[in-house]
Amino acid sequence: MYAPLTAGLALPYTAVRVGEEFTAAGSQVRAVCGRHAPIYGGRPDCVNLGYLVGGTLYHPGDSLHIPNEPVETLLVPLQASWPKTAEVIDFVRTVAPERACGIYDGQVNERGSARRRGTASGGRPRTYLGLSRDLAGQPFGVLSGTSGKETQHAEHGGVWREGMRA
Repeated sequence: MYAPLTAGLALPYTAVRVGEEFTAAGSQVRAVCGRHAPIYGGRPDCVNLGYLVGGTLYHPGDSLHIPNEPVETLLVPLQASWPKTAEVIDFVRTVAPERACGIYDGQVNERGSARRRGTASGGRPRTYLGLSRDLAGQPFGVLSGTSGKETQHAEHGGVWREGMRA
C-alpha cells in the first residue's frame, strides 16, 4: 500500500511524497496533489495523494486536483462527503480526458443503500473498499487494503473487508 508520507496509518505502507515515482503492479506511478479537497466551511484539510498511472490514467484521490499533463482516462469522484456536483462537472471539463470513469459511489450504489437499511452482509459490519464503475455502471477496477480478512466477490469485481465499519 502506498500512502502520503505523513499518513501515519496503523497498516504497513510505503510512504510517498508528491512528485515521487514508483512501480506498482508493473505500472509506473507518479504521486500528485498533496492535500484533500475542502470539505466544509474552511475546516482544516488533510494529506491526500492523487496518482498518475502509466502516464495515461489519473486517480485524483480525495481531491479535484487538475494534473499538469493530459490524461486519457480520468477516474472521477462522483459522490462523497466533499465534492459538489458543479465542481465535479468543471473538473471533468477542465481535465478533458478521452474517457471518464466514475468512482466513489459506495454511499449511493446498491451495497451502500443496503448498508444504510441494515440489510448488508446479514447484519455483520463490512466496508466495501473500492469498486470503481465506468459511466455505464460496469465494474472498472478495484482498490483495496492489505490487512484484515478480505473476500473477493468476482460477480461485482470487488473486495470486502470484514469487521470494519464505514
